[in-house]
Amino acid sequence: MKAPRILNPRNIVNKMEQAHCLFTLIGCLIVIVCTAAGVIMNLTTIYDENFDHMGIRTFCMFTVNSNILASAGIFMVLPYAVDGLRMKNSN
Repeated sequence: MKAPRILNPRNIVNKMEQAHCLFTLIGCLIVIVCTAAGVIMNLTTIYDENFDHMGIRTFCMFTVNSNILASAGIFMVLPYAVDGLRMKNSN
């Protein structure tokens, strides 16, 4: 029989941190892709009577601007998420 393996709390914390970094990376990519798709669709869509703001006038809407700022902020978090996934500390 094998001896029971003693769990090292640091290993558990490192695995949790890597899981958090993975969730952060996935969430960041989802927000960036959705924001880019929305802005590109609004810029390239032909004017329709149902939508007042198409083309460059898209940027006068607060929600579009806030989504762009959110994705810019998230874009700055991506290197930390990737770095957290690359680190394999088991000290």
